[in-house]
Amino acid sequence: MNLLYYLPWLCAVMVVASVIVAVQSFKNDNLLKIARYIYYGATAVAGIMLVAVTIAFITNQFQFAYVYNYSSTELPLAYRIAAVWAGQQGSFLLWTFLVMLTVVLALRYQTQYAQSFVTLAGLVTLVFIIHCLHNNPFAYVWDSVKDVVSGVKPENGQGLNPLLQDFWMVIHPPVLFAGYALATVPYIYAMIALVYNDYSVMTAGYRFVVATVLALGAGIFLGGYWAYKVLGWGGYWGWDPVENASLIPWLAGLSLMHGLIIQKRKQALVRFNIIMAIVTFVMVIFGTFLTRSGVLSDFSVHSFGGAGNFTDLLLFMVTVILTGIVLLVYRRDAATGKPLDNTLFAKENVMIYGIAALLFFALFVMIGTCMPIITGFFGQASTVQESYYASISRPIGFLIIILLLLAPFTKRPSVRVVLITGTIALAVSLLVFMGQPFVPATFILMMLSFAVVLTNSKGIVAHIPLSVSARIAHCGVALLVVGIITSHTQSVEYHAEVTQNEKKTLYPVTLQLVGMSDGVKNAIVFNYEYYNTSRIIQTPYFIDTRTNQLFREPYIDYNLHYDVYISPVEYISGKDRLTQIMLKKGEVRSFNDVTVRFDGFDVDRMTMMQGNATIYALCTVKYQGREYALRPGVMFDGNRRNSVPTVLPGTTRAISLLDFDIQEKIIVLHIDAPAGATVPPDSAIVDISFKRLIWLVWLGTVVIAIGIALPLSKKKW
Repeated sequence: MNLLYYLPWLCAVMVVASVIVAVQSFKNDNLLKIARYIYYGATAVAGIMLVAVTIAFITNQFQFAYVYNYSSTELPLAYRIAAVWAGQQGSFLLWTFLVMLTVVLALRYQTQYAQSFVTLAGLVTLVFIIHCLHNNPFAYVWDSVKDVVSGVKPENGQGLNPLLQDFWMVIHPPVLFAGYALATVPYIYAMIALVYNDYSVMTAGYRFVVATVLALGAGIFLGGYWAYKVLGWGGYWGWDPVENASLIPWLAGLSLMHGLIIQKRKQALVRFNIIMAIVTFVMVIFGTFLTRSGVLSDFSVHSFGGAGNFTDLLLFMVTVILTGIVLLVYRRDAATGKPLDNTLFAKENVMIYGIAALLFFALFVMIGTCMPIITGFFGQASTVQESYYASISRPIGFLIIILLLLAPFTKRPSVRVVLITGTIALAVSLLVFMGQPFVPATFILMMLSFAVVLTNSKGIVAHIPLSVSARIAHCGVALLVVGIITSHTQSVEYHAEVTQNEKKTLYPVTLQLVGMSDGVKNAIVFNYEYYNTSRIIQTPYFIDTRTNQLFREPYIDYNLHYDVYISPVEYISGKDRLTQIMLKKGEVRSFNDVTVRFDGFDVDRMTMMQGNATIYALCTVKYQGREYALRPGVMFDGNRRNSVPTVLPGTTRAISLLDFDIQEKIIVLHIDAPAGATVPPDSAIVDISFKRLIWLVWLGTVVIAIGIALPLSKKKW
């Protein structure tokens, strides 16, 4: 009997019990401690489940479908642990445990409304546990995989997606899910504030808002660096739905964090902060639904399929929204703050302008992310282009930098301060742009960004009404903007073919193709020369047997001035070049000593009726002055694919159909080479990029994280 399968049920029962006892504690205070202990016990059970899943992965327990689908005996230990959160079941178990752990931590600080906190936290937790019941990580493999004999443990599993076999993907999901989990607490505080008509509760939850923003931001950064390091397209942000799903709640949380600062100082924005706490939590759920339910699977490069039922999360999200609306309407007269100074550039007003910019940007991103769903209602689903996001991110970037430049000043700066700051910012910007294409808009934005760094430094401005943490975070934003500018507008990319044993120079880099290496991940091997140094480098280039996909990873040479980014595009073996040819319908090409024309496809309907389709490529081949009609083909027998070759008349040379695309009317043929033919050398097509000052992107995000994290070290704020 699979006792582990029933652990989620035990956890659910304990959470329900804690809610029932917490409700009873409104009448009897002595029951509150019992309700807490029951919830602590449920958290321990969730922790045991997570440990059990981890042990199952470490010890290769392939009788569990989840372990079978995402692990294998060949995986290193670190990636077997990372595989725990590679799929729906493990990732939601991790999220559930982190939610419960966050609630346990919050209970240390919440004493005034502890009964309500335990009750609401239990109800929210119960939704996540119910989702774990629908996606139980302890289900047996023979209950879902037909080829596995019931009761027999498979010798090996399917393995882990190679893209996830990276150090940064080991830590990226837990950090991001920690941010998702932390967003639960501000939401609960918002509900308590509305129920009890006590809005000071919101500021009491400031730590958890800061922690939410910190964890979400760190998770986004780790994901961006992983994309840069592994995916090979040379960027760190592609406006993919999965990326946007984490960015939107981060922007909402950032707005809430600044709103709570204003509420603490001026007792203003009370209703706004309650709304933003609800919105941040809803965006976490909504983003998860969008990216993991499969509704955007055709528009995202991430491998989140629609495994599992997400109706429960959708209903929960609707319930959260409706409950929030009802309570806000009920408290519409009470949930109000004090009016702010109506001076245009008052300190709090500048902060409000920044909040408005962040929220407008978040709304714009959400519309773009949901565009496939929106357009699907009216016909063919379609997505927006990257230019859609660029059209708003650039002006928003300008606005935020200008506001960060104004933030340190309590009054109009002196002419001396303006001259010193402007001169230094201008000089540094000119230095960065030296030898680069001059674009006025980006130059001005860079100069303003350097000015932000200067004005947030003590000594330049006589009095700065900002905390140290705010100054550091704002400097980080400015450095991030500079890094984005240089890496996007001042980087250079070349597309080159490197032939074996011949040198290809793109100063100061020289590449020489050595060949292909054999291993777990085959790689293209180069001799890499950079100025006066030389070394052997490898760029992984292999077909994964699990997914049957081609994976390519870059080689990155990190430097202060720029990163040298070498991304493999295609490896062409000399033997394939000699024997393989690609043709479109109607195309005529001379190949070695023959001329080939592709005339179309022929499907053997008799074999199709028997369940085994055979597809032939109709080709006209001219050889030694004569034309022949030849029909190389492919026969499908279930999942097996067998070649049906033909022979070039008058020779023993085979002609085979290697691949085809019926819709595009394209074929790839293999034609044996003529006797005595010389095999050409292998070659590799690569993209070589020089990513200028891209390290400022990573430095900026780290500085932002440090600035955001500093308030967590204070006992009071």
